[in-house]
Amino acid sequence: MARTPNKSLDDFARTKLAALEAQALRRRLVETDRREGAIAFRDGRRLVSFCCNDYLNLSQNEAVKRAAIEATEKYGTGSGASRLVSGNHPLFRELEIRLAEWKQAEDCVVFGSGYMANLGIIPSLTREGDLIVADELSHACLLSGSKLSGARVEIFRHNDMAHLEAQLVAHRVDQRVKPRRAAETQTLGLVAVRTGRTEAVDRFYPAVKIVDVKNVQCAASHPGPGAKCQKHR
Repeated sequence: MARTPNKSLDDFARTKLAALEAQALRRRLVETDRREGAIAFRDGRRLVSFCCNDYLNLSQNEAVKRAAIEATEKYGTGSGASRLVSGNHPLFRELEIRLAEWKQAEDCVVFGSGYMANLGIIPSLTREGDLIVADELSHACLLSGSKLSGARVEIFRHNDMAHLEAQLVAHRVDQRVKPRRAAETQTLGLVAVRTGRTEAVDRFYPAVKIVDVKNVQCAASHPGPGAKCQKHR
């Protein structure tokens, strides 16, 4: 008897899950009740969370919660459509203008998540024939956006500027790489700010440097706009 498509899919899923289980790589969703501060409750246990991105605990801030309630009462819930159709709410633009002023930038675009940002920005800046040189410890979404762009992707060792320079030298004369947008480097912003230098980009390419600094803004010991994307000539 021939196997049905659903049966084949079930077999594939079971085999893949078993392989992940054998490598201790299978991940599962666990319900977590996160409260004020770093306290979280999971499986009846009271825990201290060290993995939350709500660094400043703004989700529990009384002023923020009141503003969210007021906005919901005034505007309702959901945008109803994408921003390009009819979901470009005035509050979005107000937020982007204020963020741009704080970052001392010409303008700003807000995405719903870091994953969406990298899948939207990188393919917009690069395309087939371009070269992306990425830090080996770049977030997975940076690499996913790079692959989605169709550009050639090369990896350099984490925060190793000598290896980055070697990659740029090797590919500078590569005829498959267009001089129009020759290189894009992606590195973890917090580490790069501490120890990394990117003079190699300046010397060898007219390149766009993308620095991941989403964690730096809250981790910095002093207020200020922090790092931002820079275009090098």
